Amino acid sequence: MNPIQKKILILGLLALAVLGMFPPWHETATNDIDFGRSGQGLGHHFILSPPTTITPVTATVPWVGRTIDYTRLATLGLVIALVTATAFWFSRSPVRDDSARPIEAS
Repeated sequence: MNPIQKKILILGLLALAVLGMFPPWHETATNDIDFGRSGQGLGHHFILSPPTTITPVTATVPWVGRTIDYTRLATLGLVIALVTATAFWFSRSPVRDDSARPIEAS
């Protein structure tokens, strides 16, 4: 592993850690009226302090909950992992082919 690959790996892991600390949130309806469809996205917020409601209408509705949007979290994590892996792959050192060099007689 060369120094550039090491930096790319550290940046990729740091990006995944930040994504884990600030996951995407969304509102969900827990009643049968909404047929299980999720509501609006609430953006990224710190994991220990869930977001407050954006719209005043849903603030008074008891069956609306705020949960982590695991689909978006997995998608963003996969994108970060793929970008990191691609950058890691293309920053590798060129391979020396010593077998093509003629053997010198001593």
